Amino acid sequence: MNPYGVDAVLPAVLKVLQRREKTDVKVGALRLLALMRDEDTIRPLARKLDDIVPCVVDMLGDVKKDVRTAARETAKAVFECARNRDLEPYLGDIIDALTSQEKIPGCVSQLSEIVFVQP
Repeated sequence: MNPYGVDAVLPAVLKVLQRREKTDVKVGALRLLALMRDEDTIRPLARKLDDIVPCVVDMLGDVKKDVRTAARETAKAVFECARNRDLEPYLGDIIDALTSQEKIPGCVSQLSEIVFVQP
């Protein structure tokens, strides 16, 4: 995707995720969001993480398994846009903590032990 297309497409995708839509529509929007992430669009998506993350996190708790599965895949793709090499090994644990309250203490413990060295 052209990096300039992010600003044109992203608002429509996020609007779909914020409304009550059918499962297929939500899954399609999540997959589109994940597909938007490539080497050319990482920076524009990273600038919009504050808008994207709440929508994707909400979908992690959806009642439909298909939506939750698509949300996990999308969350990983979107979180990688932050390009924080220190956090990358823990992205799966962070996503797990977002989906299960029981996993939060373990995740926080792991994250508290990270020594952030990247500039």
